[in-house]
Amino acid sequence: MVSYESFEPLLRVLPEVPRPPTRLPFRTRLLWTGVVLVLYLVMSQVPLYGISYSPSLVQRLFFLQIVLASRRGTLMELGIGPIVTSGLIWQILVGSRII
Repeated sequence: MVSYESFEPLLRVLPEVPRPPTRLPFRTRLLWTGVVLVLYLVMSQVPLYGISYSPSLVQRLFFLQIVLASRRGTLMELGIGPIVTSGLIWQILVGSRII
């Protein structure tokens, strides 16, 4: 069985995340949960511009839509791809001192 001591050299090299100084109140956590839920519901209703789809494709991807909690032709279907791509573009622009 592997013990904690065997990972000790690796743990010294890895960065450590400090504990938060104070715990967030329940109302604050509940507020942020509600904001994210409303944002999710709005994004799952906003249709994508210019996307046309065939009914046969919808039937094939129906099970995947259930797993990913998405609806065909909405912003939630895109997933986190646009967020990651925009973050990479911003990092490249800032790194090259364009902005």
